[in-house]
Amino acid sequence: MLIEKLRDAFKRRDITRLKEISNIAIEQAAMNEDKELVDLSLIAYALYKLLSKQHFKKKKEWKHFLADVETDLDEAVKMSREGMSLHGILEEDIIRDISEIDESYGNYVKDILHKARIKQASRVYALGMSLQKAIELTGADRLEVYNYIGTTRIHDRPFTSTKDVIKRFRYLKKIFEGQ
Repeated sequence: MLIEKLRDAFKRRDITRLKEISNIAIEQAAMNEDKELVDLSLIAYALYKLLSKQHFKKKKEWKHFLADVETDLDEAVKMSREGMSLHGILEEDIIRDISEIDESYGNYVKDILHKARIKQASRVYALGMSLQKAIELTGADRLEVYNYIGTTRIHDRPFTSTKDVIKRFRYLKKIFEGQ
């Protein structure tokens, strides 16, 4: 289960694995048009970013934040094993906790989750989904996604420009099966 891999990577503070999980989750979300997987992707990406920023680690609330997220991830794994939807715990607990700590101690005008939505929408677009569908799936701001794509030129990467739809599907299927 992807949520277990996310929890385990977070507990190990493995930022490289968190980023990988974020990419896997958004690719699976694109293939299945699954908003719960989008949330997992956003959480993994945001945790990767938070853990890589030294100024957060100096805050007194940091340890409390880490403990809260670990508890919530443990609960999400339990819920997943029981076949329950994770949407509530992801949105109402983990994403809220990330937003609160980022809002309190972040150094940037746009929060980590806002940036993650834009980045992941562009990734979904690069995988072959229409730009409008990618924006709807991730909840990203349309104009900011346009700007991001125009700046990064993600759509020109060899990953997207040399693979036809069948090859992209096989690639996504391989990722999905390899969780």
